Amino acid sequence: MQITKGGAFMGPKYLKTAVEQRSAVRSSVDLPIALSCFQARNDFILFEARACNQSASGLCLQTSQKLCKDMVVFIRALNCDRDSDSTAALLKSAAVGEVRWCHPIKSRQGEHYATGIRYF
Repeated sequence: MQITKGGAFMGPKYLKTAVEQRSAVRSSVDLPIALSCFQARNDFILFEARACNQSASGLCLQTSQKLCKDMVVFIRALNCDRDSDSTAALLKSAAVGEVRWCHPIKSRQGEHYATGIRYF
């Protein structure tokens, strides 16, 4: 699966709305993420996502998979150069979080999802 870089799935209007709902200061980021979704059957689904913004309390991801609210996920930043990218330095290299919302985004590449994750 390939996720397009640079926020191609999210328009400025959507990003403004998502940011206005947050109390924590959020910063833009464009990093590849490995995401594991834990299921009730004690197995997990692993796929790639793209972080588009983050804060101390969580992050917003672009995914090709729809995730259910309250799902527990493991997030790991991939290929992150923390020395040369100041926004990457703020992103946790690995974390467990909870899906708070997931909204469809239509683009030329098809339907994708913006997903809000709150860190535990």
